[in-house]
Amino acid sequence: MPIKKKSVKRKKVKKQVKSKKKSKQAKKRKTVKQQRTPITELTAEERKKKVIFRRQTITLEEQYALEDLEKELRRKFRKSKFWRKSFRFFAYNGNVVDLEIRNVGLKKVPKSIGNLKSLKKLTLSYNKLTSLPDSIGDLESLEELLLHGNQLTILPDTIGNLKSLGELWLDDNKLTTLPKSLLKIPNLKNLKIKNNPWTKTSIKIWEQLTNQTGRIDGITNKEKKALADLEKVIGEPIPKVEYLLSNSFGFVVDNGHVTKLGINSKGLTKVPESIGNLKWLKELDLGRNSGLKTLPEDIGELRSLERLKLAYCRLTTLPKAIGNLESLEFLNLSDNSIKALPDSIGNLKSLKGLWLENHSLYNLPESFGNLVNLEGLTLKSSTLPTLPKSFLNLKNLKEILLGKRQALNFPSKLVNQLKAQGCRIFIQAREWVGDWGGDWETVTYEL
Repeated sequence: MPIKKKSVKRKKVKKQVKSKKKSKQAKKRKTVKQQRTPITELTAEERKKKVIFRRQTITLEEQYALEDLEKELRRKFRKSKFWRKSFRFFAYNGNVVDLEIRNVGLKKVPKSIGNLKSLKKLTLSYNKLTSLPDSIGDLESLEELLLHGNQLTILPDTIGNLKSLGELWLDDNKLTTLPKSLLKIPNLKNLKIKNNPWTKTSIKIWEQLTNQTGRIDGITNKEKKALADLEKVIGEPIPKVEYLLSNSFGFVVDNGHVTKLGINSKGLTKVPESIGNLKWLKELDLGRNSGLKTLPEDIGELRSLERLKLAYCRLTTLPKAIGNLESLEFLNLSDNSIKALPDSIGNLKSLKGLWLENHSLYNLPESFGNLVNLEGLTLKSSTLPTLPKSFLNLKNLKEILLGKRQALNFPSKLVNQLKAQGCRIFIQAREWVGDWGGDWETVTYEL
């Protein structure tokens, strides 16, 4: 028994020694932190003194900035070291040139960020930042600033001091306006600001920025006005893109003119008359704007237009000027509330494909037969419009897509006549495929 008591005492002594060592180490850390001289009390030479930090050679003032950023992250994660995986910096020739703190919930950027005078790229995307310190304007060498995916509500005016800045990403924030100081940045070429609750004042600033950022350099003033008027309606700038994908948002410039424009799913309620200024436009996608009910007659000025997508809107009529689109090859009017097509539709001599799926049409005009180059027609819907006698004039018609209900009401005589002309008629319907283990599938088969 006495031997056991001694062993217990020894264990207690060991624990006490360990705890004393830990407390001494903690005291040392505290004293080290307390010994850090304020940056304002350092001379210029002391600030530029080279030190080793995280195995990289940087200046003392840069170390201060990185340590302050680490403090902000330690407050959030406490004992966890998770943040270190998303905290990266790269030094070159003894200076920090690249810093990335991404997707770690950073809420505040310390004032000492301005110490990173040689920083060329700063990535703070997908955090929880609501503002930036004025000292952000001290980053005199900064070329790229990526702030997308935060909660920024305002930008400091000092951002205009970033004379070397060429790329600024502000997508997916809560910005309502842009500082006018952005106009002072001479090298800004790539500005991304979509998905922000912009106000009208911000759009005015955006218009002033367009020329110096190169967003719409070289296009005519009339084209600029058309884009600006559209931006006012949707409440946000339209970005310049390299190419236009399906259901996308942006515009493409080719040989100094706007050739493609997509404003899909953007809450567009009105198309301004200045749309007619886009004389060189070849593709226009205004689909999925449920508040869009009419189009201006000026749409007929787009004589170079080859593709027009108006699907999933609430259009009730089409302007007569639609017939002026002499180059139009593909027209998608599916899922609208149009009850009748204008007679001028027959003037679309270049039309090859026409989509009239899920419509409210009760008839097609006699001029429909003038679409001599029409090759594909989709009439799949809840109602089948009355077909004009001129329908058989569509000698180049190769395919018609119907729903199951339309197929039942499609005149058999007309079916035979169309087939004799080389036209194939397809039926698309939702059918149960399989026995007990089957499921509903969309099936297409030839009539």
